[in-house]
Amino acid sequence: QSRIILEHVRTKTQLQTYIFSMSTNEAVTVSELERLDLEEESENASIAAMGVKAMLGGPIAPFLHRNIDQARCASQKESIQTHPSKLSHLEEGLIEIVDVLEESPNDFLAGTVAGMAGVIAGSPADIVKVRMQTSANASAMQVVRQLSSTEGFLGFYRGLLSPLLSVGLQNAIVFGVYGTSLKLMQSVRNRDLMEKAPLSQVIGAGALSGLANCIVVSPSELVKIQLQVDEGRGHRYKNLLHCCRSLYRNGGLREFSRGFCPTLLREIPSGGIYFGAYEFFKRRWGDSHSSILMAGGLGGVIAWVLIFPLDVVKSNIQSYPLVPRDDRTVGSRLYPTMSECTLDLYKRQGMSVFFRGIGICAVRGFFVNGIIFFTQEATLRFLREQR
Repeated sequence: QSRIILEHVRTKTQLQTYIFSMSTNEAVTVSELERLDLEEESENASIAAMGVKAMLGGPIAPFLHRNIDQARCASQKESIQTHPSKLSHLEEGLIEIVDVLEESPNDFLAGTVAGMAGVIAGSPADIVKVRMQTSANASAMQVVRQLSSTEGFLGFYRGLLSPLLSVGLQNAIVFGVYGTSLKLMQSVRNRDLMEKAPLSQVIGAGALSGLANCIVVSPSELVKIQLQVDEGRGHRYKNLLHCCRSLYRNGGLREFSRGFCPTLLREIPSGGIYFGAYEFFKRRWGDSHSSILMAGGLGGVIAWVLIFPLDVVKSNIQSYPLVPRDDRTVGSRLYPTMSECTLDLYKRQGMSVFFRGIGICAVRGFFVNGIIFFTQEATLRFLREQR
């Protein structure tokens, strides 16, 4: 009877069901196998199923049947997953979601470590970029000379504490949301999580990570930019905490939402481009250390270059000095809107203003994002090895 049933096994999923029945002494009929709603198996999977089926029906069958419980049912969870006829689609989906969420802490922690490494490495180039974007006709070398002469070496790390404190949360959100949403997309599509996801899913997961990141990155960059441009305003802020207090006293929590709209329009497409470009290059060049550094660097450069004009507008909106309460008029806006800022910049400085600082940003993007992805991959690999 067992051999008759074995003759009707045609796919890997049917084979798993047959193996489960043999290991648990539960009878399975030909009709039950035929009723299974099976997806089409790949050629390799079919060949593997045929090979195991031949062994099950051959001279070593008794040995395989005695040890099949250890091989296929190492745990109750695995035994349930290998018997699709016993689970509803809802239960299977819930099991997959739980498996994905169990891996999420690693993605969040790896993103935290990578982000902190990136912000320390990229702080000097970042402050040069912001000073160029918010100053009229200042070259990179002029900004570097001015910083060196007036503020010294520490001037290149002015405003570092704000992004350093928040960057862990930012990158935890970016890599955590990206990794979790990508795995959930694969599970919904019934894809093996060990397989490489299509680039369309990578871009979609990256865009979702950018959307989630806006909540943290917008107020953090507001504080960072206020500190970075404070040198030319007579040092109004004593430190990070004084800056945050001044912003809150001036406009409450609403003050920290300044520049949120351009940040949102920047982060969503850049997140998709960022991860999409990285995965594209990494799949072409492999998983070596140099390939990860190059792929991460190019992903960062491409993402930054394409959204750079939006970053210029955002930096200018967030760099406006605080408007004292006594100087406000009823019904007037404290700061220009995104469209007003864009038109004002164009009228005063022309089209070139939207690309001022793009060179230093591209260099910084390549260097910093190469480090970020390299650190993230290395941390993730380390965490998996510790399990």
